[in-house]
Amino acid sequence: MPPPPLTGTPPTSAQTTTTGILRTALTSDGRAWRLVACTLGLIVHSLGEASVPLIIGLVIDRAVMTGDLAALVTWLGVLGASFLVMSVAYQRAMLGMVRVYGHGEHDLRQLAVGRVLHPRGTTGQRRSTGEVLSVTTNDTFQVAGVAWSIVQQGATVAGANAALEALEKAREEG
Repeated sequence: MPPPPLTGTPPTSAQTTTTGILRTALTSDGRAWRLVACTLGLIVHSLGEASVPLIIGLVIDRAVMTGDLAALVTWLGVLGASFLVMSVAYQRAMLGMVRVYGHGEHDLRQLAVGRVLHPRGTTGQRRSTGEVLSVTTNDTFQVAGVAWSIVQQGATVAGANAALEALEKAREEG
């Protein structure tokens, strides 16, 4: 017995444009706020990474060079707290990114399969099975991966800016 005919309409042209595909991968189903939260989490991590040399310098200047045991304990505590904040921020940001990426990739696969399976979905475009498989796996993987690039580049720029600001301030003081 043949399967029942598909009902509904194929994906709209707005969903299949470059902008529509990126919008589906990055912002559908509330992923935009999660993408922002993940970016902020990685920015916190990057700022923490940039602050480690500064904190180590403070440990040396204010505790090791002065021989003050209380200052040493305090500044090592600050260094430990910095690593704790960095670790939690990174962990939460990466967990969120897995969700953004995975759900974005899933939505794109559903969009591609819905178009392929719909009777009017690929009108005039005969595609081989391998090409369809490639689009629904590798291409959706690549497009959904744009989310990682956005988050990581935003965090990298923030960390680099913070390090440059700290370097400039040290030059002014030094």
